Amino acid sequence: MLSGPYCNKGTVIEVAPDGVTVQMDTPGSPYMGCVARFDMTGESLPDYGSEAGAWYVEHVFDSTGGMKDTSRRRRLSEDGQSILGPDGEFIRDLTSSEIQILVAHETFGGRDTAEATVEDWTFSDEEIEQEKVWQHNEEEKRKQFTAWWKNATYEERLALVNKFYDGVKGRWPNNPNMCPDKYPAEEIARNDNFKMFDRYFAAIVSTYFGS
Repeated sequence: MLSGPYCNKGTVIEVAPDGVTVQMDTPGSPYMGCVARFDMTGESLPDYGSEAGAWYVEHVFDSTGGMKDTSRRRRLSEDGQSILGPDGEFIRDLTSSEIQILVAHETFGGRDTAEATVEDWTFSDEEIEQEKVWQHNEEEKRKQFTAWWKNATYEERLALVNKFYDGVKGRWPNNPNMCPDKYPAEEIARNDNFKMFDRYFAAIVSTYFGS
């Protein structure tokens, strides 16, 4: 445990229902070896020395004497597919969106950055439920669009793809991955199978629904 006001450190040597006993072990401190007793809020008890003020846990040790890192409630599994608790217990698998975020972190900042910020970019239970609703809605849109595409005329398809490209020119005029030169609108409009245009599919679906 560590006290902020006086920079004293100590190790918990006894735990009771009403608090803990801490033995001071800060080298050079006049309190070295002394014991103090703290209640459940971290406040020192008056009959155990004069170290007042709240203390907080700095390190926790496991049964073998190894130090546990308790600074983070979540961490990544070795394969980067799951979220684990502070003791390595399985919490849940990463969502597809979280995996995409993880890839971005690893690409631009490395695995260490992804590990250090895991609590910032992983979703809460509420956010996961919201994502499930969003994914369901997106899947329904894809089904509706696919049905429309199969029954649409070449002219109707072409009009939609041109509308999509007009939007791309306005928003990303220099994007080399989305340009008519790479995949002409006529070629897309003639194709019944959208798999060869996966990069465009979601964007054209959004154009179809006006978003």
